[in-house]
Amino acid sequence: MKNQLKEKLLYSYFSSIEYMEDMLDSHRKAIEYAKKAVSEFNNYPPSNWEKWPIWDSPKTWSIRLIPNFEATQHSMEKALVDARSGNFKRMRYLTESIRGISKDMDGIGWKWWSHIDLSISESFDYNFKIIKIMLKYLKPDE
Repeated sequence: MKNQLKEKLLYSYFSSIEYMEDMLDSHRKAIEYAKKAVSEFNNYPPSNWEKWPIWDSPKTWSIRLIPNFEATQHSMEKALVDARSGNFKRMRYLTESIRGISKDMDGIGWKWWSHIDLSISESFDYNFKIIKIMLKYLKPDE
């Protein structure tokens, strides 16, 4: 297959409804695993965790990140409905917003994640990485 054809096919996939649905599904799963992680931590907290800086605790996730993820999920669902009707404008703006949230997470601590079941942590990490990779290639402008 010629490179131009490969590029055209990939671009079609990256701007497809199916690609957006896959990203939405990974985002939803990441939210579920983040909630499970917070719940598990709260049920089995390590001693003296209250003395940790707030950015290293699950409080930041409960107060800030998870609500932001849920609002983004709701907006993504609306954007997908629009995209199915041929209007990709909302999805185009939303991808920039999601990229911003991802960058905001750089200042958030992950220390508390080491105190939860590894399978929950790995599942969140897997889905979150998928979102970041998919955002890199999403082209909702066609």
